[in-house]
Amino acid sequence: HGDAALALLETGGPDWQDALARHLGAVAFRAGQAARVRSWLAPFLADAGRGRPPAHPGLRVHLALHLALHGMAASGEVAAHAVGAGTDPRVRAEEHGVLSGLAIHALVLVDRLEDAEHIADIALSAAQRQGSVIAYANAAFHRALCRHQRGALTDAWDDLEQARRLGAAGWPGGAGWIGELLVDLAIDLGDREAAGEGARLVRQAPEDSMEQALCHGALARLHLLDGRPGAAASAALEAGRRLGDDFGVDHPGLLAWRPLAAIALHAAG
Repeated sequence: HGDAALALLETGGPDWQDALARHLGAVAFRAGQAARVRSWLAPFLADAGRGRPPAHPGLRVHLALHLALHGMAASGEVAAHAVGAGTDPRVRAEEHGVLSGLAIHALVLVDRLEDAEHIADIALSAAQRQGSVIAYANAAFHRALCRHQRGALTDAWDDLEQARRLGAAGWPGGAGWIGELLVDLAIDLGDREAAGEGARLVRQAPEDSMEQALCHGALARLHLLDGRPGAAASAALEAGRRLGDDFGVDHPGLLAWRPLAAIALHAAG
């Protein structure tokens, strides 16, 4: 329904920009939508290349994420867009915290972890003020992502547990994202039982979502841990195929499937 809604609005107007930002949030991680996302973002990418990023903070978040995922800009440029948008009051006020989460993810992808955690702290405070369970769970997950990347495993675990508890209380999405991070954290902490719980979560990922690629990546790590290198290699290669075919993405900061597949293939002989 997003295309139909956009068609009813004046192209480029404030309501159209609001609707486009919401629509991109709904489809950016859905399989088969990559070409449409690129076409919607193309004029904003061109303007940003001329030093004129979108004034709408939601569209600037999507610009930052697209640049990061596709390796189209230097770390500093991505950070300028993500931090500029992520600290905007309109993003902080967004009901479910989706835009803050995307800004954080863009920063993690380009290894700007201090900036990412700062945005996560802002998002958590905003969610508390608003009394939004969904926004708080979203922000807690994304802070866990930052903290895991910088090696603060215990703090990351605490944040992820908050996201999981709040998810059980009504946060409807993200089983694949949460499960994949749980598998990674649990393996790093030597907790095979918790890693198994993460595997159960990732298997709930929607079939048409980027979460499916994360699911296969997480299962590859577990197969390798459990001494099944053949199954690990197959799962890692499937993760890479889904990212490439469905999203046109191959970013090791999102999913390092290539070294995982190489290790598994070597172990399999």
